[in-house]
Amino acid sequence: MLWKDRGSKLVTLISNMHNAAELCVVLRRNSKGEKVPVSCPTGISDYNRYMGGVDKFDQYMAAYTISQKSRRWWIKLFYYFIDTAIVNFYILYKERCNKAKKKYVSQLDYRPMLTDTLVNNFSCRKKNYCISTRKRCKKII
Repeated sequence: MLWKDRGSKLVTLISNMHNAAELCVVLRRNSKGEKVPVSCPTGISDYNRYMGGVDKFDQYMAAYTISQKSRRWWIKLFYYFIDTAIVNFYILYKERCNKAKKKYVSQLDYRPMLTDTLVNNFSCRKKNYCISTRKRCKKII
């Protein structure tokens, strides 16, 4: 699809979801500042409607990344997947707080909360507990 929004630049979009012939009406401001209805392809209208989520995601990813320099491509990919999971968890956390009308914490404060939740009470030391009584057992040598 090609569309001329404002000025002389053409906007190019490739989509397998939208038909290039389908048009919809969007509001654009003219030189006087008044909103005027303009027809544009539905693919471009959908992109403009939903592109804010991608920008927000990129902003969250750039703020507190865990990636490090590496010569091996798979390590960079691994760090990217971890960062993506953390950002997605934070977005879901914010949505849940908004639905419950609770105040949410910043992403910087959320990250330690997430790690504490994931690690929970894990310890490398072996605990000597009896399974049946759930009390500390005496060590048998």
